[in-house]
Amino acid sequence: MNRHLWLCAFLLTTPRLYAQTSSGDDRIEHISACWRQIDSDSSLQKVKMSSKEFYGEETSAGAASMVGSFKRDSLCKIDVSVGMSYGILREHYYFAGNQLLYVSETEDDFKDQAEKKDAVRSYEAQFYFDKDALIQKMAKGRRLMGQDDTHHYLELYHNGRYYAELLLKKYHSNTPSRPPAPAVRTT
Repeated sequence: MNRHLWLCAFLLTTPRLYAQTSSGDDRIEHISACWRQIDSDSSLQKVKMSSKEFYGEETSAGAASMVGSFKRDSLCKIDVSVGMSYGILREHYYFAGNQLLYVSETEDDFKDQAEKKDAVRSYEAQFYFDKDALIQKMAKGRRLMGQDDTHHYLELYHNGRYYAELLLKKYHSNTPSRPPAPAVRTT
């Protein structure tokens, strides 16, 4: 199990070699195997953040949460859930070798807006990234807000990097510091 995550990180940090030896379908299959492996790893350490910690005081969103999943010091996954007046947005970001690999996004809209109940899946999408570039997008349904935004993947990419920074800071502030390395004599 650990070998596969390390292989994902190695292949993604050596883009020329990987790009020369694989087709687009192979990259999608490889990325899919990586995010499935991350999802199946029960040993990941979780770090949770409240909406105030990642949106600030001025958010118009309802209930929101963010959870980062770590393997040792590496961020593997971010789960974001945001309650809006019209429904619930969920985003799942997957990383290997400090690179964004994959984002899964869903929107469940309330049938009864006044009661905020009976949410129905209205949109789901998958975004595959390689070397910081979108290589494939698959979407089904329509988002209630911003449905015509052809550059939405850029927003997801930048949000993923921003969320990763916040989670890494919190993770390292909660992790006991390691003793400094011994000084090495050079003479």
